[in-house]
Amino acid sequence: MIEMRNERTGARRSVPHLGFSWTTLFLGPLVPLVRGDWKWALIMYFVIQIVVSTAMLVSVGVTGLWAGEPYVKPWAVFAGAGVGLLITQPVLAAIYNRRYHADLVNDGYEESSAK
Repeated sequence: MIEMRNERTGARRSVPHLGFSWTTLFLGPLVPLVRGDWKWALIMYFVIQIVVSTAMLVSVGVTGLWAGEPYVKPWAVFAGAGVGLLITQPVLAAIYNRRYHADLVNDGYEESSAK
């Protein structure tokens, strides 16, 4: 963990290392919510919604609904959602810790050697 301190307010934050965020991979937007990072929680939520919805629509179309099939195949919806999550979650997990650290630095936090 990296200890950060804001000299103006005296607030302290513990920031994980700047690499891959395994918690974000498995928990998604809940991680920034717990950290109080509303901006990234909303960004993650909407990115996931857009990509998963698009993947679901494409998978439903590919399986025949657009070709005149009278019903939606449930497995196609779930497969599309899974593909969408397989695309978004690793990407967000790879960038989130670094972005969180950069946002704290922009807010006036500095790395602190004392714990």
